[in-house]
Amino acid sequence: MKTQEAFANIYCSQELTAQVLDDQIICLLVINTLLAITAIVGNTLILIALHKGNSLHQPSKVLIRNLVASDLCVGFVELLLVGK
Repeated sequence: MKTQEAFANIYCSQELTAQVLDDQIICLLVINTLLAITAIVGNTLILIALHKGNSLHQPSKVLIRNLVASDLCVGFVELLLVGK
């Protein structure tokens, strides 16, 4: 029983909890920002490749362009939400 109380006293202090939460928030912000930028760059490259390539039929191109455009919008929205 004493070990649980000692553990709670050491690892549940206000200072330590605040520092850990700040570190976790910063880590998540960095990860989300990198993922959003990767999504934006990757989807933009796919749109450019679809514009230049002629190997797909027109209905397939339209479907893939719409999917890429919607994913690109999700990347922009995520980047805006991470910034707030």
